[in-house]
Amino acid sequence: MGESFFVEKVDVVHKISPPPYWSMDPEELDNEIEWVPQGSQGHKIGVVYRLGECVPVMCNLNGSEVIFTAGGNFYEHDFITFDTFKIIFPETLEDIVAVMKEQGYKTLKFKLLPLYGKRTVPT
Repeated sequence: MGESFFVEKVDVVHKISPPPYWSMDPEELDNEIEWVPQGSQGHKIGVVYRLGECVPVMCNLNGSEVIFTAGGNFYEHDFITFDTFKIIFPETLEDIVAVMKEQGYKTLKFKLLPLYGKRTVPT
């Protein structure tokens, strides 16, 4: 289902496995192409929603959603609707994954973010 994500906290590394049908595999996340370069989709999300640098954490293998982090918070972006939501509960990656595994993705609590710039559709 994908590789595990390593979260460093005070010299301790926690290995987190993604929920079923989600991946933390860097190749699936396409970080170097879709998130890092200026003009990439991840860069545009950071600008349009005033989030700064966005780093993908995991993606839905059966859908269009990506969970990413920016500024110490976690967000979900849908590449079909181009909507971006802040995950307001739970607040840590460990808890987000635990809720997704136990109760499902739709039980996370989201808040739709307002746009601060022009929404762009990938070309």
